[in-house]
Amino acid sequence: MLHILLYNYGIINKKRNGEDMSKQLAPIHYGLYKKVILFENIERLIVKKTSREEGHKILVDRFGDYIELAPLENIIDHNNIHGWLQNVINVSEKRQAALVYALMNADTALLEKVKEAYYEIGLETGGFFTASNAIEVFTHLNTVLLDGMPCDGVNKIIEQDESSIQWQTNKCVHKENWESQGVEVSLYYLFKEAFAKGFVKGIAGDYLYKFSNEYKVHEIKNNLSI
Repeated sequence: MLHILLYNYGIINKKRNGEDMSKQLAPIHYGLYKKVILFENIERLIVKKTSREEGHKILVDRFGDYIELAPLENIIDHNNIHGWLQNVINVSEKRQAALVYALMNADTALLEKVKEAYYEIGLETGGFFTASNAIEVFTHLNTVLLDGMPCDGVNKIIEQDESSIQWQTNKCVHKENWESQGVEVSLYYLFKEAFAKGFVKGIAGDYLYKFSNEYKVHEIKNNLSI
């Protein structure tokens, strides 16, 4: 699928005006850029599954288009790297939230299509990783999930060993973007859960993912140890 073909965008360094612009960027910036690409390709699949191509054009006009698919150093504002990345995240989340709002107002059954898109992208993405224990599965999952800026410190590990890992989301960086468009952020967490379940199944068939929406506690556990 498209998100897989584009996943490595932003790691090829280009020179502009004889200067290596990538020197101002760190791997963490490229990683965040790839997370946005993946998040937006979930949106692409939602649009396709729900046949909302025409309606989505209105949202693009309102919020802005998908992020440009080009080496990051050629498109980012080098004078405001953090601000540019944060704006890209905000635009992506608000546009997708507005899409979900339109879908659930048209027919709440369409929300299942949204969950399907998250799960399918998660499943396929997970298939491109390998892991030998629960900690590695968790690490890989966090390389692809869009959970704000790296400095936000969203997740806190509760306990871990090779067969299982538990962590808690102790800071929500999605609430403002989603609820500003009329969508309860708890609904987004259900979509995110679908992605994680697909990802864990794709990366390692012997592991399961569980999530408590009430307490925002996640767990990846070896299926054989249950």
